[in-house]
Amino acid sequence: MDPVVLFERAATDAADMVERVRPAQRSAPTPCSEWSVGEATAGTAMDQVVHTWDLAVAIGGDRRLDPELVEAVVAMFLPQMPDIGRRAGIVGPEVKVPDDAPAQERLLGAMGRTP
Repeated sequence: MDPVVLFERAATDAADMVERVRPAQRSAPTPCSEWSVGEATAGTAMDQVVHTWDLAVAIGGDRRLDPELVEAVVAMFLPQMPDIGRRAGIVGPEVKVPDDAPAQERLLGAMGRTP
């Protein structure tokens, strides 16, 4: 079966499952602390965005991320999440980028990547 179709099906199934468990009313352990299921799910999404860029770098692929997705992740997680991740030992040192840098560069720098 087409890997894109499999991924889309898995993503839909995961979103349906999260919706059924009422994420605001349940918690999940994370490497950082105990988070609501909704927060943990959002954190996983952020992780996937950053690791998509990591993979693109590793294989010499297109490093451009979906701008709307990046903006959503930036709005949810900057500036607090990278510092929380650093305290937990799961995010590397910040790479400074200009304050007016594009969202993708700000996200990657905050998460310890050199954009």
